[in-house]
Amino acid sequence: CLTINHVAQEMQECIVTKNLKYMISHANDDIYLINMHALHNAHLIQESLPRHLTAPRPYVEDRIAHWECITTQLCILGPEKQAETEKK
Repeated sequence: CLTINHVAQEMQECIVTKNLKYMISHANDDIYLINMHALHNAHLIQESLPRHLTAPRPYVEDRIAHWECITTQLCILGPEKQAETEKK
């Protein structure tokens, strides 16, 4: 993402202060930056962006193998944690 960095003096009410304000201007409109706090408006984001940018992507390629890996780890750690809890 191409950006243009610049610094400006900060205004407080109508007075220019000595505090510096660092700003970034995005120079490329082909790349989108999404505010993660706006995800509660996902339908608005999906309407404004092209479909290939909002299409769901799989977290892992082989979902079943990933689940099996996680469950084997839980089967090993589960009894140990349960024994520790019973000791308390």
